[in-house]
Amino acid sequence: MKRPPASELAGAPANLRQIRRFIADHRDRLLAYPNVRYVAAARKIVNGKPERDYSLTFYVGKKSEAIKPADRIPDHFLTTPDGRTIPTDVVQDARQARAFGLRSGHMIISHDGEVGTVFAPSTVHGQKYLITNAHVLLDVDEPHNLGNVTAIDQNTGQEIVIGHGKAAIPLLTTQINKNDAGLVAINPGIPLDNLMVSGLNVPILTFDYFRTGTNARYFYNVGTNVFECTLPNRVETPVPVIVEGTEVSFSHFWRLDMVNTGNRPGHSGALVYRHVNGGVIACGILFAGAQDEYIYCYSAQKAVNALSPFF
Repeated sequence: MKRPPASELAGAPANLRQIRRFIADHRDRLLAYPNVRYVAAARKIVNGKPERDYSLTFYVGKKSEAIKPADRIPDHFLTTPDGRTIPTDVVQDARQARAFGLRSGHMIISHDGEVGTVFAPSTVHGQKYLITNAHVLLDVDEPHNLGNVTAIDQNTGQEIVIGHGKAAIPLLTTQINKNDAGLVAINPGIPLDNLMVSGLNVPILTFDYFRTGTNARYFYNVGTNVFECTLPNRVETPVPVIVEGTEVSFSHFWRLDMVNTGNRPGHSGALVYRHVNGGVIACGILFAGAQDEYIYCYSAQKAVNALSPFF
């Protein structure tokens, strides 16, 4: 395959539009150089800073000195018809890109339109799962009415089916409820980031409980928003909570005060965590609260333990 004309000398540099036009005109020939994965018009990074002018950047799987001189990428290409030159750059990019998957903090929608938040995504024996609240997945007093679960595709903005409800702790008006956790089995082909939280680049290290008598700071994420809460106190007696218009009693949960405002319906299922070196500790699963004032949570470990027989 005939290659585009190379230039021995660097003349006036081509602008961004000319480089893009050059790539479009010579795409197949540029990709024919050894080890090239893709090309782009980009600023060359020198000593950690981008240069002012653009270059034609080759992203290769691996840089190699063993390539024949005739097959090496030249330092410049010659554009036509004005004779400007296009400087080149070679960047090693061996890692295969993939779509970012479901994370704790992403919002989901149940089969009946209830909006909730992912508590924790994980893969067990090859099957992908996520945990959220039971009341997100099913209605009160209807413990077996589980259906499809959808999410908003981060690339297209479209609502897509990601899986189906597999199990949920029944919520009954005839009892005092002591948990609010449900499990979703994720469909094949839906990407999932195991034990990762939206907006964080560190993993969930373990599932734990809240600690009283400390100055620990707690947080939860919904989408790109981060909410801070504090002062966890364990509630031992039954408390009535309105769930989809129905009064349901809960007990043995934790109450935390909000530090910043913004907590609201749709946050149910969110992971409440604290920071440690190298990651975060999952402390609770949010299930209710009063907007801008406080939240109710069950301990993270209690939620995981209750669902473990269904993994």
